[in-house]
Amino acid sequence: MKKITLLLGLLLSGMFHAQSTYLHCGNLVDTKTGKVVTNKTIIVSEIKSRL
Repeated sequence: MKKITLLLGLLLSGMFHAQSTYLHCGNLVDTKTGKVVTNKTIIVSEIKSRL
């Protein structure tokens, strides 16, 4: 029973690790242009983030 629980835990941890996080921003400052943009979603994945 302990081996099954350990195996299940390892499989589930891999599934959660691969997920992305979505951050919805009402107002966001674009530092390159100096402008404020509205209603943007930032997707943060394992290594890098993208708009």
